[in-house]
Amino acid sequence: MPSTIVNHSKEIGAFSNFPPKKEYNSFMSHQELYQYVTEYAKSKELLNHIKFNTDVKGVKRSEDYEKTGKWTVRVQDRITKETTTDVYDGVLVCVGHLNRPKIPYYPGQHLFKRKLIHTHSLKGVEPYRNKKVVVVGMGCSGLDAAVETSKVAKRLTYFRFETTPGLFMVGPRNFETCIDDDGNT
Repeated sequence: MPSTIVNHSKEIGAFSNFPPKKEYNSFMSHQELYQYVTEYAKSKELLNHIKFNTDVKGVKRSEDYEKTGKWTVRVQDRITKETTTDVYDGVLVCVGHLNRPKIPYYPGQHLFKRKLIHTHSLKGVEPYRNKKVVVVGMGCSGLDAAVETSKVAKRLTYFRFETTPGLFMVGPRNFETCIDDDGNT
């Protein structure tokens, strides 16, 4: 989302051998972070070792794994549909923590008959222009969604179920935080 900002400073989150440009904000926007990681990958010639538009179809220990520690990986090109198999020295599984979003159940949730999505699926806020929107949750992605959506929504209501002492919510127009002393809505 356009307003997403990394929740750690560039000094803390930078690669130790590749400091970010001084022109970047201390808390980089998502565009700055993308540019920084791309610059790093280019400077270290990593792009030649990355397969884009590729689905991993299988990972298993190679036949001689006990001796070599190598892995056999089968992939399919999303564009050509060609499937290939190669052997690698190691495998990293980096699917991200939002790969399979968890939507918690709240009592009475089944009574809500409108659209219910996780921020994982929020690719833009335009569909929510001039609509009444509720955001539930206090995670970083929930806060990003609330701020960005409040710019276009007729009204945005933000629910959080746990309080954080000393946390005050500040946001653009039509932004409301609903919570009682026990953390209930």
